Amino acid sequence: MPADPYKYFRIEARELLEGLNRGVLDLERGIHDGELVARLLRLAHTLKGAARVVKQPAIADAAHTVEEALAPHRGAPGPVPRGWAEEVLGYLDTIETRLTALDRPVEERPPVVASASEEAFTTVRVEIAEMDSLLEGLSEACVRLAALRDDLGALARLRRVTGILHDRVQARAGIAGARDTGTDPSALEELG
Repeated sequence: MPADPYKYFRIEARELLEGLNRGVLDLERGIHDGELVARLLRLAHTLKGAARVVKQPAIADAAHTVEEALAPHRGAPGPVPRGWAEEVLGYLDTIETRLTALDRPVEERPPVVASASEEAFTTVRVEIAEMDSLLEGLSEACVRLAALRDDLGALARLRRVTGILHDRVQARAGIAGARDTGTDPSALEELG
């Protein structure tokens, strides 16, 4: 018989769920100190994280919804709005139903369907020495690229200066040529 991957999760989740149920009922009755909502948020957040670790996205999503329902009441004195507790208790019942389904033997459980966001991630194991070598190579490439950019900038400036000098040499050669042929240099300057 295969090992039970949810053994410890079920124990922790039931404790967290019990604390959430008790706290939501206290909120509904208006019996709470200023820290109750903060404690409930921590319980819901812990449950959400644990559910994601064991790939139970439905439980994680329900716990996240509970967090969202609790968040506006953080630090707010007084009772919660009418109907709020029933809604939150409904999400907690959904979590309880999912936990109960995990109590069945592995063969009877419905297959776990990963959400689209979970399917996109895969674990890759890499040796640290290989990663260091890769990072060192990337650093070296960045340094060389920066040097090439500087050289390209210098070459572009040299090209502009060369173009300017070429134009001046051409203009002076034209003037000097005009003197040798007897052409008026001022006429050449007007043309250029």
